[in-house]
Amino acid sequence: MNDEFYMVVPSDNCRHFKMTLDREIRLDGNWEVALHELSIINTPFKISYKLNVIVNVRMSLMVINGKLNGKVQNITEDKKFRIFEKGKRTVIKAPSNNFLLAFRSRKEAENFGFTNVYNNATRARLTSPKDRKEGDVTGIAYVSYDGGITEEKEFKFPNSFRFNDQADLIDYIQKNCTEIFMSVGVTNKVFNFLLQRKINEITFDSGLAYTLGLSTNVFPNFNLAFYYASDLIKLKPVKNIFIYTNLIVPIIVGNVRAPLLKAIILPDVIDSSTVMNFEIKNRMYFSTLNYDINNIEFEIRDDSGTLINFGAISRASITIHFKSHR
Repeated sequence: MNDEFYMVVPSDNCRHFKMTLDREIRLDGNWEVALHELSIINTPFKISYKLNVIVNVRMSLMVINGKLNGKVQNITEDKKFRIFEKGKRTVIKAPSNNFLLAFRSRKEAENFGFTNVYNNATRARLTSPKDRKEGDVTGIAYVSYDGGITEEKEFKFPNSFRFNDQADLIDYIQKNCTEIFMSVGVTNKVFNFLLQRKINEITFDSGLAYTLGLSTNVFPNFNLAFYYASDLIKLKPVKNIFIYTNLIVPIIVGNVRAPLLKAIILPDVIDSSTVMNFEIKNRMYFSTLNYDINNIEFEIRDDSGTLINFGAISRASITIHFKSHR
């Protein structure tokens, strides 16, 4: 064996690396090892959601010479609607069982026999509760309905290091995910949310679901508030990374002994590319614990010794350098 060699240890779990070697490495004599490079590809938190596409149609209504006429101004939607009268009551038929009819003002609504500006239909048709006004009148109305099409979208968060604590994360969701959530909050340390009506289903990525304490990560929309988290995991700003390994003899760290390979101070601002690469300029070498190496383990922890939650999908690699100490 040469007097020195490098080894790259990849991991799909950025917090805990574990690799079993196909063939045992035997280190004859005295050897030392040091961290050469740490690379982390950290995908930020993400919410995927299915959005029901809402069709909005503008229509002109008019009564001329005692006869009601209506015209849908979107040509592709024109043949899907019927606007007629039953007696003197306005009837609108739409291509969806559930639709919303909205007028520009209460006066325009009353001209056509409706008492409210906003009117909900549940059986593909809507009949005005009162007779329309006498005389010639005109008005504009809008119909909104579910087009039966689902659009898949996603919302990506900034790198999770930028959240100082749980409150920051939830506050960010509340302010920036208004298309998804009608309300977001915490009650008795329990995360709860209410989805917008047009949302069909949402999926929290595994890292975000874990951080929010959710027992599952896929939620269909039943237009109800959900209460799933029992305890919110406390997020802390990560200032330092501590890399531990089973390869070295434990050293004195504060008032304890621990197999600490390297402590890395993080920059104040992390590049939005979410790729962090740390090449160690001044390596510190430590004596290897065993002569025979069958498996290699690394753990990445914070100042308090807690495994760091890097985000939804984290991949990393650690490159170490072995050298013979004569």
